[in-house]
Amino acid sequence: MDKIQTIWATSFDHGYNVGDYPYGFKLRTTIRYWVEDKFVKGELTQRVVTCTLNPKTGQWNKPKAGVYSPLAVIFEDKETGRVESRGWTFYDGYEALKVFRDTYELSGVQNRFINDTLAQYEALYARRARAAELAQA
Repeated sequence: MDKIQTIWATSFDHGYNVGDYPYGFKLRTTIRYWVEDKFVKGELTQRVVTCTLNPKTGQWNKPKAGVYSPLAVIFEDKETGRVESRGWTFYDGYEALKVFRDTYELSGVQNRFINDTLAQYEALYARRARAAELAQA
């Protein structure tokens, strides 16, 4: 937690701006980051979106959106000063979700999602362990 700073940016208007970002071969510009939330069938999905400022016209370019995942976070690495993003999917599994929770400072909706998902995983593992015990008996 000491090496990273979680960034709370949830829309274009409240995005996190980083200056001196490369634009083409010679130009420099500003890039804006934010996490977009969407609820699909009552489930939270998130993705990281970026948008650069055209240094020639002063207009914002079309936003570039990543793929949806159940959890996404943007953060600044304090050692390098770079803005990075991470996501968690169900393919990553139970242990990765616990690491994700412990590594990043998360919002209330994200914490509720993590707590519910961890409870579901724990119930599933308990059922599997019980079934294995019964199979051996």
